[in-house]
Amino acid sequence: MGKNSSFLQVLGKILPAAAFPGRRFIDILICIAHNIKTVNFTILVIDDEHEVCLSLCEILSSRGFETKFETDPTRTLHILQETSIDLVLIDIRMPKVGGIDLLKTIKKEYPLISVIMISGHATVDNAVLAMKYGAVNFFTKPIDMKELLSEINQIKNAS
Repeated sequence: MGKNSSFLQVLGKILPAAAFPGRRFIDILICIAHNIKTVNFTILVIDDEHEVCLSLCEILSSRGFETKFETDPTRTLHILQETSIDLVLIDIRMPKVGGIDLLKTIKKEYPLISVIMISGHATVDNAVLAMKYGAVNFFTKPIDMKELLSEINQIKNAS
């Protein structure tokens, strides 16, 4: 308890409860922790269609998520090495590297990163393969944004 007590004492001096009338100190800490978690959730969109990437990133950014996108799936691992990513959205059909192959590589190299697959050419076989290789969900285009946002918030809250 020594380390935690010291930490709380220092934090208590930095953020005196008097500065937040009517709020308990623990409530203030919970609010701070929640805000930090929201700001730091980063989503990477991988789709060979530039417009799809821009649309998804715009919607996700407007909901408070940090976003990045790439239209060349061969650059995905480089991005994951350089940037802290919490979730990757991957299109199934892309030139150079297919979405399922990219999913397998990501889950092998970065098993803690969540992956959601998206496809305009969905098949039951693709959905089953995606789940087998570690995708948390599979969405068909056009994407139901309400469902996608719900899924993303569940992933964010579980992390």
